[in-house]
Amino acid sequence: MYRLLHDLNADVSYHELPGKEHWWWDTEKENDGGAVNDAQIRKFMKVVIDKDGQESCSKDGCDQERDVTLTLQNPASQGSLRGVHVLLQKIPFRSTSVHIRHSAKDGFELQTENVQCLRLTQKGTYQIDGHAMGVQDDGKEMCLNDKAEWTLPPTGLTRNMRTLGPARRVFEAPFLLVFGE
Repeated sequence: MYRLLHDLNADVSYHELPGKEHWWWDTEKENDGGAVNDAQIRKFMKVVIDKDGQESCSKDGCDQERDVTLTLQNPASQGSLRGVHVLLQKIPFRSTSVHIRHSAKDGFELQTENVQCLRLTQKGTYQIDGHAMGVQDDGKEMCLNDKAEWTLPPTGLTRNMRTLGPARRVFEAPFLLVFGE
């Protein structure tokens, strides 16, 4: 990965701690966070978090007119980006993306791939795959219908964020097994 990014002239660095495998959890003491919480990662995260905010969105909207792409495999394990949250895929567990373009003048333009339903949380005007709509309140859910038009979700939608895999999610909440007569 490092070589590929370096060849693309990306600002990338690679650091390997001596005596540690590719993925580890204990750096200095048991359960200290390891690969995701070492000194280098904490320093990098502080720099990113302390930026002046010009590369991110606030509750008031996005300031930058910059394209971004939300890419995921499973909506249950991914949050939102610029107020766009994928709720349901056309084909589960396949690569899914939403290309997001925002400008103060034109609002949001979204191009989707393998998206069945999504939630929009930023107020404003939207073009989703060429279909225009507006979001006035703090959230609007939209689904692709049989005519390839973005509309409000159908009632009785059986699959949602609570019913998406992986199968181990069944153990995240209390449940009751009933068997026999």
